[in-house]
Amino acid sequence: MTEPPVPVLPGWRGKAGSLSLIAGRSGEIQLLEDALPIRPGGVPSPVPAVVLLEGSPGFGRTTLLRRAASTAEERGAQVLTARCSTTESGFPYGVVTQLLAPLTRLAPEVSTLLRSPSDAPRPVNWPCRELLVEATRRPLMLVVDDAQWADEPSVAVLARLLRQLRDVPVTVLLSATPSVRHRSLSQRLGLHVLHRVRDGADHTHRRDHLLGLGPLSPEAVAEVLVAHGWPAPVDPALAADVTRQCWGNPAVLVAALDGCEEVVSQGVGAATALRARLAEALARWAVHMVEELPDEARALLRSCALGAGELDTRQVIRLAGLSVPVGTRALALLTGLGLVGPADRPAPARPEFAGPALAELTATERERLHARAADICYQAGVRDSHVAGMLLAAPSFRPPWAVEVLCAGAADLRLAGPTRSLVRGMENALARTADLEERIGLHIELGLAAGSTDPAVCQRHLDMAYELCGTDPALALPRLSSADLLTLLQGPDALSDAMVGHPSRGVPPRHGHPWHGPSGPATGTLPSGSAVDVLPDAARSGLRAWRLAVSGTERHRVVELALHALHGTTSPAGVTLYTPTLAAAAALLLTEDADGARDVVLGMGALIDESLYVGEPTAALHGLLLRAWGYHVLGLPERTVTDLEAAADLGTRKPGHPRLVPLVAAARSTALRLGGLLPAAEKALSVDPVGTGEASLSTSFFLYARAELRAATGRPQQALADFLRCGHGLTGRGWNNPVLPPWRTRAAALAADLNNHAFAVALSSEAHRLELLWGPPTASAYDGSPSAGTGPGRGGDRCWGTVPLTPAEARVAALAGEGLSNRLIAERLSISPRTVELHLTRAYRKLGVSGRAELPAALALTRRENEGDDRVA
Repeated sequence: MTEPPVPVLPGWRGKAGSLSLIAGRSGEIQLLEDALPIRPGGVPSPVPAVVLLEGSPGFGRTTLLRRAASTAEERGAQVLTARCSTTESGFPYGVVTQLLAPLTRLAPEVSTLLRSPSDAPRPVNWPCRELLVEATRRPLMLVVDDAQWADEPSVAVLARLLRQLRDVPVTVLLSATPSVRHRSLSQRLGLHVLHRVRDGADHTHRRDHLLGLGPLSPEAVAEVLVAHGWPAPVDPALAADVTRQCWGNPAVLVAALDGCEEVVSQGVGAATALRARLAEALARWAVHMVEELPDEARALLRSCALGAGELDTRQVIRLAGLSVPVGTRALALLTGLGLVGPADRPAPARPEFAGPALAELTATERERLHARAADICYQAGVRDSHVAGMLLAAPSFRPPWAVEVLCAGAADLRLAGPTRSLVRGMENALARTADLEERIGLHIELGLAAGSTDPAVCQRHLDMAYELCGTDPALALPRLSSADLLTLLQGPDALSDAMVGHPSRGVPPRHGHPWHGPSGPATGTLPSGSAVDVLPDAARSGLRAWRLAVSGTERHRVVELALHALHGTTSPAGVTLYTPTLAAAAALLLTEDADGARDVVLGMGALIDESLYVGEPTAALHGLLLRAWGYHVLGLPERTVTDLEAAADLGTRKPGHPRLVPLVAAARSTALRLGGLLPAAEKALSVDPVGTGEASLSTSFFLYARAELRAATGRPQQALADFLRCGHGLTGRGWNNPVLPPWRTRAAALAADLNNHAFAVALSSEAHRLELLWGPPTASAYDGSPSAGTGPGRGGDRCWGTVPLTPAEARVAALAGEGLSNRLIAERLSISPRTVELHLTRAYRKLGVSGRAELPAALALTRRENEGDDRVA
């Protein structure tokens, strides 16, 4: 249908603005014109009509009313208008007096009505009678804008008038925002049929219509853009993007396009400029909407903004300091206006509404509100990261649980990304608290927060935490935790130092390392001490296995100890340690045991998933490198390359300790070399490892990777020099194991190619002597104890999905197999849902299943195999 010309209305911006606000409303425009009290040509309508126009603010309700009123006046009808507001909703007969004011003959009655006391009887009949009389003289149109705020006496008059409409040319045109009161406007007026018939209904005495105005469609937005000079046709992607950015709100779109000639003329940059104008218009619209709210609604909107969907309705009302009835009415208003989403846990529908609601508060008022929000959120069990954010905004509010929440909140945020937002709060708490345990916890969390951005700051905080722990038995767990994090931060050097006896850089030497003591590596024992004593037996086995493995002796004993560590629990209750597991995995790989390599691949998979989940990328980096090594032992080059690339990417994305830089470069270069990309592998080794020292293990691995690349590209002399420098660094750190890396064997082969046979023989003899000392790889037989071999199922044909479950994993897997959810399992076992997820992840990998549905069968098979093994025994 061809849209009729839009009249220029008094006080309105003109044709373009009106076009914009009614774009895409041709159906509503036609219905309004059909409902007018006078037909084209001046013929009165024989049937009265009632039209209720519902829509959110800015969706064009007022513009459509003005258009209809202007059209009715042009046809000769008399138009009486009224505008309602929240401030006038308490004045009796406010709407009626606005409608009757243009009728000068009723001036005395209107004046008397306004001056009548509040307890005087309220007339209802005479206003209706006078309006009907006026309609007999001339077709009449009554227009009431924002009728949801109409006072109750006026609503009673309008309801009475609607019931009396009979065969008179009267149109009652109402606009309202839906759901801003407990009862809708149609219910208050007795127009219940409007909710049953959406498109309109013909009745005996009058026609009733309900028009709902929704947001503009992308097609309507394109029409608006063309009306403002945008070249046609408009790109559909641009129209969809503009629709999303302005929420389909015509008022916001008009404000952005007002005077947009210079935007359109920008050509290529017009879309970007329009998006900027839309953002500004949306911000102004949000401020306007909030300013129009009553005080209690603004208070509730602030509470919804701070609650952010974490608090239920009663808690939000309590935070706003309102009574339940007042708060419920205010929430209905905010929901009806589209400022708050309809949900059990109310939150602002758009982030733009939160700023204006809080901006009008003073700094003191804002801090008090955040303090009250932190207290209510803490009592409600809201996630720690959200409560911590409230604490940051209320620095003078120091409840007893503040440090605990700040540390837990930082741990939660590590799952999603950097924790910089909480660093300031933790630093303030560190300056305020004198409690030793709180200071240690804050130093650890501050170190973790800086781990992915500034390794030097991370190490400084972890050093402080370690130093503060001292040798107090009560602080054994945080001492182990800080030592574990320091070891992970510095890579294989710290692990080797701690195990073999060299002073670990970065670990304060005053109290020594908790898993480093005066006993020699040959004995494989660990010293007694407050921190070591709380280590589980499996963790102690893993550390002993590493001490023996790096010395290159007692291969069989290393296998037993390492398998015991991988199959047991290496972390004491209350803390997660990665070092013992990584040490056991590395020791087992040095034995070149195929079954052990499979165990390492499975174990490292669970460790990688867990460490990434809790925000420990350095542990995941080490796990990827060890799993790549395990795939190499198993003869799976493609998987080896995949894990090496993943480790290199992780090490590049997360800036690590300087000691790890050569290790990451070596991993990337090796992956590229194995893939045949020699020039790229050469480029990957362009970093300078000198800063980590010639004796650094990371530098030794870097030199070995470079030596292999130089040998592959025809530079044997340079390759031999790098192999020898690599060996010097390894032996200088006490790494006498001949397996990784086999630098002596490779250097001997190059020396022979270079006709240096005497040197080649010397290197080969030394390599052979160390290999005899280390012993040949043999099949292992582990039964679960640290001193025996393996039990059932171990051998060359062993299935990957039969690694024994720990008791905790078995309990969680059994309950999950019964159909219990993670939350129910957590409640039954008194553990956290996150711990349930970690146990299930490990159980899936060990059983070789992909989900809960496969758990019952896998657990039943495991029980049958165990029973059969017991009978054989």
